[in-house]
Amino acid sequence: EICALSGQTANAWCPIRRHDTVAAESADVPCSWHHQGDDGLLTYWPAEYRGWARERGLDDANRGAAGAAMAHASLPAARAGVAPRPAAPATPLAIVSPPDGATYLIDPTLRREYQTLPLRAVSASGGPIEWRVSGRLVGAAAADAGLEWALAPGTHRIEARDTRGRTSAATVVVR
Repeated sequence: EICALSGQTANAWCPIRRHDTVAAESADVPCSWHHQGDDGLLTYWPAEYRGWARERGLDDANRGAAGAAMAHASLPAARAGVAPRPAAPATPLAIVSPPDGATYLIDPTLRREYQTLPLRAVSASGGPIEWRVSGRLVGAAAADAGLEWALAPGTHRIEARDTRGRTSAATVVVR
């Protein structure tokens, strides 16, 4: 039985469960996303999903990346006999879209202004992210928000830089 949201082995608090077949060699990791708190069910979104959850009104707006990590480390699961797992270390800065090495195709039947690539990153600092494509500044956006970049043919190095000067890069090909 797995959690329908995280895909991990369902724990006692997962609201939607599914029976699924998993590979025998896969790790049997209990769902780390769902926990019971004093105020009811809590969902702790991994950093790469926080922007998506916020856009859909599924996150707790008062709990940022640091708050989620701290809350995760002090979950009330121990009271239920389940040893809490420590929070995963926060990634200083990572590009989550586009994936490194991806190839995108320009559709000749669509207008170019509708052919964009979402640039998204997660940052432990939570401040704005500055985006450069092939060395050219294309804009800035909040850490969990996205920035749309108009596709242009060629091989492009996409770089994200946070307010602390940390960088992350991905290379994509657009044909």
